[in-house]
Amino acid sequence: MKLPRVAVFSELPTPYRWPVYRRLLERDDLELQIFFLARSEPDRDWDFAFSPDPRVRFLPVRTLSFSGYRSVHYHVNPGIFGVLARGRFDVVVFPGWAMFASHAGALWCRARRRRYIVFSETHGLRPRSRAGRLPGRLLASAVVRGASAFLAASGPAADHLAGLGARRQAIFAFPNSPDVRGLAATAASARRAGTSTRTEAGGVILFAGRLIGAKRVDLLIEAVSGLRRSGRPVDLWIAGDGPERAGLRERAVLLPGPPVRFLGNVGYRELVGLYASADVFVLPSDHEPFGAVVAEAMACGVPAVVSDRVGAGPDLVIPGVTGAVFTHGSSEALRASLAEILGSPGRAATMGRAAAAHVAKSDHESCAANFMSAVGYALAGASADRPPGGR
Repeated sequence: MKLPRVAVFSELPTPYRWPVYRRLLERDDLELQIFFLARSEPDRDWDFAFSPDPRVRFLPVRTLSFSGYRSVHYHVNPGIFGVLARGRFDVVVFPGWAMFASHAGALWCRARRRRYIVFSETHGLRPRSRAGRLPGRLLASAVVRGASAFLAASGPAADHLAGLGARRQAIFAFPNSPDVRGLAATAASARRAGTSTRTEAGGVILFAGRLIGAKRVDLLIEAVSGLRRSGRPVDLWIAGDGPERAGLRERAVLLPGPPVRFLGNVGYRELVGLYASADVFVLPSDHEPFGAVVAEAMACGVPAVVSDRVGAGPDLVIPGVTGAVFTHGSSEALRASLAEILGSPGRAATMGRAAAAHVAKSDHESCAANFMSAVGYALAGASADRPPGGR
C-alpha cells in the first residue's frame, strides 16, 4: 500500500516541536520529510541538537529581522518551489500565514489543487486596529480558505482559525508541548538531590524569556516592588537576554530588598533547575502567541501567572488551581495574583502539583496522534471551501 507522502515546512528547530517530529519520522505508516526555514534566529538561544537525517533539510534562506517592542523574523526561502515541484507530496504543512514559504506554498498548492494543512499559533487575544487588522486578515483568509485541515497551538488559536473560515471539525490540537514527563522527572530529581536553590524568602518568582518590550518584564519588576513594599520579601529571578536588559536592570536597582537576579541566557538543564527552585512562574506579556515556557514551568510543578494575552493561558492556567490570569498591563492585578498564591503556606506547592498533573495531558504522543488525524482528514479530501469527500 502506498504510504502518504507528507512535507512539513517548519520555521526552525525547537526543543518542544522536534520530539514530535522525531516520533512522526519513526512511524511506518507515513513517508515524511521536514524542511526548516532557518537554523536559528538572533534572539533565540536553544541549546539542543538532533542527529542528522536525510529526511530533514534546511532550506537556503535570507532572513529579514525587525527588532523593537516585538522581534519579528521573516524568512524568505525561494527554494520552496523546487521542493514542492520535485516532491509530489500528498499533503503539505505550512506554518501559519506570516512567512514567505506559507504565502508562496499555499498559492502553489491551490494552483495545482494539492492538499495542505495550516499550523497556527495566532490568536485574537490582542486586538489590533482596523487599519492594521484588515491586510493581515485578508492574507490569512486566502491561506485558510484553501487548506484541507488545521493544527492549532491553543484553544484561542483554534477560535481564530474558525473566525477565518475554518470548520471546527477540521481543526486539530497541536500545542507547543515540551517533554512534560522528562521535565517532571528532572525537576523532581533536582529537588531530591538538593541542587535546587530555593530560598526561605517570601517566595521565588521566576521569569524566563527574551527581554523585549512585549514581554513586559518591567511590569513584573513593578509588581515585585509593590509586594516588597507591602512587607513580602520575595526574590525575583530573570532568565534570558535581549535589548531591554540594560533598562530593566536600571529599574530593578531601585527596588527595596535583595537584588534582582539577572541570569542571562541559561542552558536547558540549568533552566530546569531554576524551575525546580521557583515558587511561581510569571509570563506578563502583552503579546504572546503561545508561551511554551508556561508549559515547561508547570511540568516542573510550578504554578503559572500569565496575562490575558498569553495564548497558552486559556488551555493551561486554571485560575486558583494551576495558577492565575491577570489583566494585561496592570501591575496591581499582577501583584494581587502573586500575593494570593504566595500568601498562604503550602498554597504554591499545592497549585504546582495541580499544574504538573494538568499539563501532563499535552504530551508529545498526543501531539503526534493529532498530527496524523489532521493528515487523515486532509487525505479524505476536505478543504475550507468544500466538504469532506468533495472535489
